[in-house]
Amino acid sequence: MSRTGVTSSIVIAGACVIAALCGMRADAGLFGFSTRSIKGTYASSFQGSVIDGSLLLPINGTAVLTADGKGNISGRESFVFNGTTCTNVTSKGIYTVNADGSGTTSFVFTGSSPACSGTYTQTLAIAESGKTVVFNNTNANNQISEIWRQQGSPF
Repeated sequence: MSRTGVTSSIVIAGACVIAALCGMRADAGLFGFSTRSIKGTYASSFQGSVIDGSLLLPINGTAVLTADGKGNISGRESFVFNGTTCTNVTSKGIYTVNADGSGTTSFVFTGSSPACSGTYTQTLAIAESGKTVVFNNTNANNQISEIWRQQGSPF
């Protein structure tokens, strides 16, 4: 093989390696997902039921939450729980992320009344490289599912 052929082969091989590496996302590449995979502001919708004895009390709502990429979340939510409307509820929490994109959250939410305040925990699964995150409540009496969708710039 000529020197030109060897050089061309090296250039082509190098380009293939660079293309393969550039095709991998930092959050889901060689090192897997991490708390950095959930970062930014998300619009959320949730719905489900809270079990109270033999009753299923409905809950549904929306939230805007910001994750810092380091395991902290804060935001505001509004929801209706068993006929009680809760607006402008402050929500703060923490989250963990495993290398496979699963994880957990733990939240404290504070509203204007006891019915609008409390705590909850969830499992999570990251989709679309962190642009969508799905949740399932893990409190024994809660049957609540939630979806976060990352917000883009309004401009």
